[in-house]
Amino acid sequence: MNEKLRAARLKKCWTIDQACRACRVGERSYRRWEEEGKNPSLTSLQLLMQGFGMSAEELGFGPLLKRLAQKRGSTSTITFPDIREDEATETVEQQEQPEASTVPASITSSKPEQLILLTRGDAAIFSESSSSSLIVPGVMMDGVPLPDSAIWFGVKLIEIITMISQWQQRIASYLNLQKMLDLELKGFNEMRPYYHSEAYTLSRRQAIVSIATLPIALLTKIHQGGGSATVTEEFLSSCAASITACWHLSKGNELASVEHVLPKYVPTLASLAQQPSKYQQDAASLAAQGYLLLGLLALHRLQLTTRKGHCLQAVKYCQIAKDPNLKAIALMHLGSTYYYSGKHEKTLQTHQEALSYSAQVSPLVRARIFIGLAEAHGYIGQKQEALGFLGQAHDIFSEDLKDDPSSLFADFGFFALLLWGGLTYLDLGEHYPNGRYYQQAWSTFSLIEEPATKIIIPERTRVEIVNHLAMTAVKTGNMEGFHTYLIEGVNGAKALQSDKRRQEAVANWKEARKEWPRESQILELADLLL
Repeated sequence: MNEKLRAARLKKCWTIDQACRACRVGERSYRRWEEEGKNPSLTSLQLLMQGFGMSAEELGFGPLLKRLAQKRGSTSTITFPDIREDEATETVEQQEQPEASTVPASITSSKPEQLILLTRGDAAIFSESSSSSLIVPGVMMDGVPLPDSAIWFGVKLIEIITMISQWQQRIASYLNLQKMLDLELKGFNEMRPYYHSEAYTLSRRQAIVSIATLPIALLTKIHQGGGSATVTEEFLSSCAASITACWHLSKGNELASVEHVLPKYVPTLASLAQQPSKYQQDAASLAAQGYLLLGLLALHRLQLTTRKGHCLQAVKYCQIAKDPNLKAIALMHLGSTYYYSGKHEKTLQTHQEALSYSAQVSPLVRARIFIGLAEAHGYIGQKQEALGFLGQAHDIFSEDLKDDPSSLFADFGFFALLLWGGLTYLDLGEHYPNGRYYQQAWSTFSLIEEPATKIIIPERTRVEIVNHLAMTAVKTGNMEGFHTYLIEGVNGAKALQSDKRRQEAVANWKEARKEWPRESQILELADLLL
């Protein structure tokens, strides 16, 4: 990794996409330079220096230019080609070289620009409007002070809201807006190591909640707009942004925030999705996601009938949206509703319906279908089918899925493989108690504790896995492990304000009482559940 290039980007408060646009370079090339430490061509290096307003050395390419200068018999200067504004991106995308050392030595230009190596240190880290009063003492990145976290997130929030407000002027899908905003919000995580945890968490939360509430201010306007294209586009842009923000909030301890915002505008969004127009499919896609989120909230409130209704609504709007990825995910949510209701035959039937879309969906969604089928077959003791689907899910997930178009609403990652894979083994243990499946369940669930895995995991899923670890501890006679994970699960459920996670913890305690009926250590845990 090129740490200097990465640091320069973060100091600018840029995501990778923003850096690419500022420098007029392609994302694939930029990622190779920053993430893989590859060297750009001189043409691309010049674009990077112009975009960042920094020297080659400051961007981590000083040694590269030194080598090139020595090859050309010079120790101080390199001549850069002149680049026309209208050809910069095309040049980089079509002619980018893997290593800058392959660029011919005789690069010339009618208007050459000469840069002195290792001497240009006057590039500003922040804009001229920045004030030293906004810098927090002790908060540093590569020896350079950073702005207060509230300022950093405030600047990003303004940029994001500007992007959202201008989106309706573009000829592009609102799903593309969601993808861009998803990247922006993921970029927030890159700043976590540089700020105090409490300040970072508060500033990040305020920024994302602000985005989530955007459609609420437009409800009166959309109801009085009489079908105006401008008003509709503004509302849909805000809904796309809000739903993206709600997906991110739902991965932390912010279910209550989502619950406060989402029900206020999803019915209006659904109404737009029912009206034939050029916006109908986009509105239907967003409405389907809204109902999936509402179903998630209903699950944590133990309102399974309500959750089923929301999932059915999601399936309905997916049909209008004509999006097989979203349709398959909606069916998997519906199937999990039957799972949590104890209707396991219906779970299997619904997952098999989702399987009928497997040839039309992205690899990430296909993996989600396979892991769901693994658990459904495991519950009824069909070992070969369960292990077969489990293996297929892992095979798909070994591929590079970071750019999968369904990554936002699929709500699926390696963490879900641990959850549903562990449950598959736990289910098989009930049917084959001598087959070491309980030990495999324990090993699978326990991977959330391994720092080396660097798993990004939603808090609601982490607490669910913790609860399953407590149950697995009971099955394996591990009283100490049960004690540890029950306490962690109860505390996690309280932080999430999740009735569902608390219900799981109570069921675990009741199972532990059957296993260890006279153990005071177990009986005393009852006070924790009150």
